[in-house]
Amino acid sequence: GWTALCAKYKPLVEAARKEGHEVWMTLPVEGETFPMQDNGAASLLIGAPAKDNMMKLYNLMNLTQGIVGFVSSPRPAFVHSVQDSRPIVGEIFRRGMAFVDTSPNPAALPRDAAESSKSPYAAVDFVFDGDLSESVMRERLAKLEELAKNRGYASVLIAADAATYPLLLDWWTGLAQKEIATVPLSALAKK
Repeated sequence: GWTALCAKYKPLVEAARKEGHEVWMTLPVEGETFPMQDNGAASLLIGAPAKDNMMKLYNLMNLTQGIVGFVSSPRPAFVHSVQDSRPIVGEIFRRGMAFVDTSPNPAALPRDAAESSKSPYAAVDFVFDGDLSESVMRERLAKLEELAKNRGYASVLIAADAATYPLLLDWWTGLAQKEIATVPLSALAKK
């Protein structure tokens, strides 16, 4: 299992880094719709023994070298469970990695832990998943642009697929004409 995953992802991470890209790993955690939607055997679960969740985190950390940090899977109920998430978030920060919360209402624990330990943390403004039809994506991207222009920055997690990729690529390449710059996620994950 884990060895095969390491072998699969290591070349992808190395190629991305060679091209100057940041690499983030999704932290598979129990979401709001669990068990209807299950993120798999590596998921960190509410109420699971802390040692089991920590072992899963260590396995994920060992998959690849060179990741910037972890992005919680969308709508992460686990992150809101202080007892369960405290040791995980603490270990991520202890290792000098960043954490990005994708909660619609970001959890206080990761933000406060980052602040007290001077660790990099961010919360995304939008998660684009579910209905990714062209009309819905264009509407969501317009809202993202509006927030970026009004506030000076915005962040988004997009569950892109082969059908939405051309639209996203077209949007991405047109941002400069709209005087919107793109930056690596780590630029928003402040210490």
